[in-house]
Amino acid sequence: AAFQFYGNLHLVPMQTDGDCPWLLAEPLPDLSAPATINDMTWTLPELILHPANKGESVLLYQRRPASVNEDRELPAQSESAAEQTSEKK
Repeated sequence: AAFQFYGNLHLVPMQTDGDCPWLLAEPLPDLSAPATINDMTWTLPELILHPANKGESVLLYQRRPASVNEDRELPAQSESAAEQTSEKK
């Protein structure tokens, strides 16, 4: 609520298929990340401590860029390229 009020931010619940580049999460009591955060999707968090209340903190994640070859196989090497490679040896 404080981010929405003081930061004038529009916050929405995390969605698995969303495209938002940022994620805020409340850390566990030992300041670790919740198990619901997928490390393959989000970069390591930045722990932000409340300036006036050391008992309050938030984890800030950034979405990892999608891999160029994600869910795709690499194209097969063409026969002529394979021949050129073997000829150079």
